[in-house]
Amino acid sequence: MTPYRPPFPSEKLLQPPPYRGCGLTSDWICYALATLGETTRKANGREKGQAAMRADLQTGWDAFKARPDDNGWIDQGDMPRIRDAMHPGLPHPAPMNTTDASRIATKLKSGHAISIALKLSVLPASSPLRKYTSADHQVPLYGFKYVNGKGYAKRPDPMHPVSDVYTGEWVPLADVRKAAMGFGKVYSWVFPIGGWTAAALITAVKDKRIDALVARKAALRQELMAARARIVTLVDEVEQLTEQLTGCDDVDALLDALHVWEQSQR
Repeated sequence: MTPYRPPFPSEKLLQPPPYRGCGLTSDWICYALATLGETTRKANGREKGQAAMRADLQTGWDAFKARPDDNGWIDQGDMPRIRDAMHPGLPHPAPMNTTDASRIATKLKSGHAISIALKLSVLPASSPLRKYTSADHQVPLYGFKYVNGKGYAKRPDPMHPVSDVYTGEWVPLADVRKAAMGFGKVYSWVFPIGGWTAAALITAVKDKRIDALVARKAALRQELMAARARIVTLVDEVEQLTEQLTGCDDVDALLDALHVWEQSQR
């Protein structure tokens, strides 16, 4: 479980009912986890308050509304441009769209946060996942623990009322899997917790450059070895030609030998 606890920007900051900003809140929290809070701070280093978080969500909503949409709801196809608006310069998360719901726990255990779509209507009303809404929903998940042999993840629900202290609840992954598969397959995005801090991204760029230089060095070594082999072959061929020409008084034979050698070099 990561020791970092992201702030909570309720989707209720953004709109009156019916609320449609769960994807924005879920993504905002996952980016906070990926950057360990760097995206949650103002230019002066102070953590954003409710007004600043609302402004972030509004930026995402404006990016969504800037293009015609067929259903009026934020879905996976809308998220790339929303992320570019809300988190410019940061990577985009990897999609995890799968019929293997066990991958949810695998990703959580390996230190990832997940923004996941849930069809809550397939769950009983008593499920903790339906505490704030029973509508189709997008929520962030992070952390993992066992309780009585069953897996649980931390879920800050975007539909929770506005709060400066709310951090979420531990919810059973069995319910998460069932609700996620309510759409026929899991639709989610995966974020590396701590993987997109400024320091981590700089290191990643350096590592890529080093890998590229190592690969280029290996390629140049192969080219050099091939050139050396070619030089040895040329030396042998020149020596053989020299022997053929030494003491040769037949001009035609001399020209034929030179022609054959020239052709071999092409």
